[in-house]
Amino acid sequence: MMKNSIRVLFILVVTYLFYTLYQQKLVIELASQKIIEKEILLKDIDEEKRESLKYLNSIRKRAGMVAFYINDKLEFAAQSHSEYLITNDKIGHFESKGNPKFFGVGPADRALNSGYSTHMVIENISSHSRDYKDSIDGLMSAIYHRFGFLDFQVDEIGIGILQDVQNRKKNAYVYNMGIYELDDLCENVTFDGIGKYVYNVCFDKDKKVDEYLFEKALNANRIHNKRVVVYPVDMQKGVPPAFFDEIPDPLPNHRVSGFPISISFNEYYFKRVKIERFKLFDSEGKEVEETLVYNHITDPNSKFKKFEFALFPLERLAWNSRYHVEVEYTADGKKTHKKWWFKTEELQHPLHVVTTKNSSFEIEEKKPYIFYFEPNSKTDILGDLKYPASLDIEFIDKNTIQLIVIDKDRDSYDLQFGVHQLTLKIL
Repeated sequence: MMKNSIRVLFILVVTYLFYTLYQQKLVIELASQKIIEKEILLKDIDEEKRESLKYLNSIRKRAGMVAFYINDKLEFAAQSHSEYLITNDKIGHFESKGNPKFFGVGPADRALNSGYSTHMVIENISSHSRDYKDSIDGLMSAIYHRFGFLDFQVDEIGIGILQDVQNRKKNAYVYNMGIYELDDLCENVTFDGIGKYVYNVCFDKDKKVDEYLFEKALNANRIHNKRVVVYPVDMQKGVPPAFFDEIPDPLPNHRVSGFPISISFNEYYFKRVKIERFKLFDSEGKEVEETLVYNHITDPNSKFKKFEFALFPLERLAWNSRYHVEVEYTADGKKTHKKWWFKTEELQHPLHVVTTKNSSFEIEEKKPYIFYFEPNSKTDILGDLKYPASLDIEFIDKNTIQLIVIDKDRDSYDLQFGVHQLTLKIL
């Protein structure tokens, strides 16, 4: 006798995450007092897309995860949204009907309108990025977006990038991620009426999908990914020392803090995980004490999954410094621990640390120097900068600049950087 089917309701969660770089404006003040903004180069979009995929896959490979493959439908959805954002001067995940380039209200709508067969997608977005690396590094420093890129289930991606040709500082990087096996299941398999099923998964939300095949699709990539994924990964170098902004914001009272450290556990291999101890130590072995540890309960925005954990240093990490991490946890009744180390980015030019409001330094013409303005509070970042045309200045991050005297026209310069007065004596 055939069993009656039992309907299982599946609650779908689509990840909407957005990251934006606060734009610090570099303004050149000419001798005539005419002020112009520093020129921003036009991007090669096709090259940016190719390099984005390579860079993301290098990150996933180091973390012990399967690589992304390009899905043309997800790519179309991502590119369509980048066009909408630039055309309408918008940020975020949602589109409004009636606006030019409208393609779908949310990420799931745009994926389905592109021909993708399931609305289970993850979308990451960044805006005002210098290039693909700046975009991805920023998203990896933003904890919710990082967990999106390091999701255990996804294996395909579409990347959309657009720059406003008329206003080159405006750009949008859109990353749509999905699961090949689930897309294939929704496109080709019909429930045969036997056993349990789920719905609200496919293009047709009422379509019944065999629960066993659904779980198999979700596990198709989990089984090939590492059991435990950490970031930064063990022995990683060039890690940014700071975290600044994310929407939603995991540290709403901070405009600047240290780069977050994360550990996540593969649900295919674990049923229960509890973190007993999560510590960060500097190069001298001293514990970084001012930290917060988040899990799916303590995360203020309720974005963490059950097996995702992160430690937030509340102050910036140091440039060119080695840190090590120690985590003790109980997984399915077994106590164990994990230790690893990483090193923050090493600056390639002489570094001057600015710790007071009035500072003076001696520098040489035509040589690059790095000035790091040590934050004196959790909200202390540099604002817009004005400087003479005889100097060349670039932001490295929101507390750090690179400066070159390209054409000496005086013996010293007095520059104002927010509350900081910087006197540069030219040798």
